[in-house]
Amino acid sequence: MMLSHVHLLALLILFPCQTASRDCKIGVVDVTDRAYDFELAHCDVERRTITRDGQVYANTDSQGESHKYGQHAGPYWLVHAIQASDQYTDDVDRADVIFVDDYCFMMSHTGTFHGGGFADGFDPSAELQKAYNKLASWPRFTKTNGSDFVFYSPHPATGLSQTEMKCMEFSRSLHIVVEALQRRPCSEPADQNYVVVPYASPHFIEDQGAWPAQSHLLFFLGSCEDGEDASYGKKMRSLFVKLVRQSTSLSTDGSKDIYVHCTGDQHSQAHDQLRHNMRRSLFCIVLPGDTASSRRLTEAVLAGCIPVFVGPPWSSMPLAHKINYTQIALFFQLNAFQEVLQETLPDQHMLRGDDVFDYRGWSPDTDISAHVVQAATASDIIDMLRSMDKHKVKHLLQNAAMVSSLFRYRHLSTDDEQHSSPTVPDAVIELMCSRVMESGSNTIESI
Repeated sequence: MMLSHVHLLALLILFPCQTASRDCKIGVVDVTDRAYDFELAHCDVERRTITRDGQVYANTDSQGESHKYGQHAGPYWLVHAIQASDQYTDDVDRADVIFVDDYCFMMSHTGTFHGGGFADGFDPSAELQKAYNKLASWPRFTKTNGSDFVFYSPHPATGLSQTEMKCMEFSRSLHIVVEALQRRPCSEPADQNYVVVPYASPHFIEDQGAWPAQSHLLFFLGSCEDGEDASYGKKMRSLFVKLVRQSTSLSTDGSKDIYVHCTGDQHSQAHDQLRHNMRRSLFCIVLPGDTASSRRLTEAVLAGCIPVFVGPPWSSMPLAHKINYTQIALFFQLNAFQEVLQETLPDQHMLRGDDVFDYRGWSPDTDISAHVVQAATASDIIDMLRSMDKHKVKHLLQNAAMVSSLFRYRHLSTDDEQHSSPTVPDAVIELMCSRVMESGSNTIESI
């Protein structure tokens, strides 16, 4: 019996915007606005500068567009959503929950991981350290041991900043991360005070006009690497692309409906072209990057194609406590990856088993074991996708479309204000309030 859309929606997601209590109030502490009190430098996120003692330090990160369109812009959009919600209060002393907005310094810190940085060796992480020290000494923080404070680390490596600086002090706070390993060194399995959220991809919301027909079977485009210094995730990508090329070169039809490439080698695309090509595709491959997470999952869901996870290890699965991934995606265990698993990763990563770069910790965020299909080769995956029952394909597409709002950081202009589907900020706001308002509980599992 086919389930109705209403029944499917009830199975797949909860409605944060309907359950968050209006009695719960969220305050925002912007560490940039409190630079004087916190004895911090002045941070300007729009100009990408930090000013200390009259000296202006410019971030050399070569991003060409506004920060708010980047994949790490989740905190920016979350703050805007909080301030526009019924839960917001500008009186921090009366707030039930306090969101720490360290976005400007966090983005400056993130720039150092992508070929950027500051002139004269200025280190923005030192400013974060000062801010965290100040927060940890606040009477409000010490009274609750930080259990009503919320932090957001939008980059896998930025989570390490809080881990190394304030692991114990912030252990009871709620941490918004893009993959679980960012907080796992600070959390016991029974006390996981974090929630995994998707990367931002605001351009998908800006796109206008009709979508193209899904004329392609399979799509993947991402950076790949080989060699001793390559991360395991990039090696996975490189191997998968090679295996697909080998299988398609042997096919009789040339597999013209398959677009699986590494960036470079004349296959780099502007992001608007990438979005167009993803929307033309029925299935989109989801693989880890340098760490377990990447923006590919967000892009796949927002593009309207079915996510195809290939592993192990597996890419992160954000908001798994709200999204039933087995109803929106496919999972293939590619045996060829096991050969790469035997290789030793670079010593420079100093793997500990809980390091974000250590593939041994890239485990699924939800139980997918009963839904993983064995595949000896990439050709087997392609054949299974091509021969998949049309009703199952339609079912997956419908389900993915129903939860797509949980990969957006703001509502569409066409959304009905009273009946709009929940976005990432909606889910996070509900979690903030539920976590604090339910007495005697500080863990996600209790919600």
